[in-house]
Amino acid sequence: MLSLAGQRVPGGVVRGDATRLPFVSDGVDAVVIVWLLHLLPDPVSVLAEAVRVLRPGGVLITTVDKDDAYFVEESDIAQVTAELRRQYAPRVPDGSAQVLGWAAERGLGLAGQTVFPGMGQGRSPRRWWEVIEAGHIPWCSHATADQVTDVRRRLAELPDQDTARPDPLYQLIALKA
Repeated sequence: MLSLAGQRVPGGVVRGDATRLPFVSDGVDAVVIVWLLHLLPDPVSVLAEAVRVLRPGGVLITTVDKDDAYFVEESDIAQVTAELRRQYAPRVPDGSAQVLGWAAERGLGLAGQTVFPGMGQGRSPRRWWEVIEAGHIPWCSHATADQVTDVRRRLAELPDQDTARPDPLYQLIALKA
């Protein structure tokens, strides 16, 4: 990713630790954190560092609620999986409520929000069945074997087994003091 960015912005790419950015305090107009917070056990240090380097009036843009992106639009797959997701979805560190609450405690408010589609990432019922079977879905790994078997059975009964459902919609928020 650094190599590609370096080709697009020669001399403008800096590699650093997200908890110790190589910038002075109050030194940048914007910080963009995309698809990172959901990977961290606790994103507070990364968010705090982003705020440290922002100039007054700067904006912090980040993705939130990544694990919910496949289920933003109601679909037959969302209906089949809803109960397991409700019961067993792990607490994620990029939940919009948590991020907005953290931001509000530091004087940041929601300045804007939007969604963007994961182009070509919509999954068919058969593909969902496969990724559940392979053990790649956290809310299925916490459910009982009978519950997972039931969801896979219901997925297999859906029409158009190889037709992808809507692409996931990823959410971006902009925070500003």
